[in-house]
Amino acid sequence: MKRRLALIVLVSILVLLFDTQPVVLARYEPPEDLNQGPFIDGIQYRVINNQNQRILALQAGEIEMDTCFFDPVHLPTLDADPDIDIFQAVRNGYGHITINCRDYPLNISGLRRAFAFAFDKTRITVEMMDGFSLEHDSLVPTPNGWCIEDDLPWYYYTAQPDIGNQILDDLEFDIDPVSGYRNAPNGQPFDIEIEYAASSPCGPLCTSGIPQIGVDALTALHINARICPSDFNRFMRRLENHGDYDMVLFGTNFYSNDVDWLAYEYWSEYADTPYQNPSNFMNETYDSCREQLLYGTSYEEVYNASSWMQKILHEQVPRLVVYENTYLQAYRNSIYTGHVEDLGRYITGPWTMRKIHKIDGT
Repeated sequence: MKRRLALIVLVSILVLLFDTQPVVLARYEPPEDLNQGPFIDGIQYRVINNQNQRILALQAGEIEMDTCFFDPVHLPTLDADPDIDIFQAVRNGYGHITINCRDYPLNISGLRRAFAFAFDKTRITVEMMDGFSLEHDSLVPTPNGWCIEDDLPWYYYTAQPDIGNQILDDLEFDIDPVSGYRNAPNGQPFDIEIEYAASSPCGPLCTSGIPQIGVDALTALHINARICPSDFNRFMRRLENHGDYDMVLFGTNFYSNDVDWLAYEYWSEYADTPYQNPSNFMNETYDSCREQLLYGTSYEEVYNASSWMQKILHEQVPRLVVYENTYLQAYRNSIYTGHVEDLGRYITGPWTMRKIHKIDGT
């Protein structure tokens, strides 16, 4: 009986195998007009150091686009040219003054906050940026979807030295009757130096102009302060290796919509790690949000963590955003089209180089 049952099962399996139709894989034929790469054969870059010469070359058709950003003073001229289009976008980044939170007395957050209240960001917008800038406080830039600028409890946009002076009075930064400057709470005199790059492609904007506004803010707080021109590479090496400094002016750009960098740029455990946390900032409450920021499993969890971290940084001021400027780029529209606006690389980024093609289709 068992042998007969086994034979029936075997025969049934063989029948099924022979009856099964083989799977036929249809061959996919791509369209003949499918583009296999960029529409252009190559890109030639020309180095033209002078901005005025780049603009003349653009107007003459010698170059198709300028990878640099032009000064707003040239906007009327370029805007009047029918063969030139202008890309305009708020910078995904900002200029800032980074503060050394490690050394006394700048390790007192109230001193940093008093400086932020006294600093006049609107003066930069009006006097130096011709209006092509935003007053901004959050350390997450405006184009980033995680930015909570509109939800901050107060703002450092205008010069408010009265608030700053009250903070310092409450912290017992007493004014010395002889020098006229404040002493630290321990009774010792101190001064603050604001460093900046002596040579910068953006001219007086990133040289003495903005640092002087910082000195003016500190002077309004009765603090002995001065500006100090320096070599960019040298002071960056000091910041990257946690060397000595008070305040340094430079800029930061971002190339994505992420905020995971908040977990590293200001993390206490990186306060002495090379190339991390240049402000030497340490705060336990801030650190407690880190795990949720990095490993939250929902949008709400990540948003809440990044929101709290931004608010803590806004109050503690390890870094003061001093301007978030508008980037202006010019490019010709007479031969090519298909330019792509990019959050990180703007109008001359890799997507534009991938997508541009001739208007006539050749």
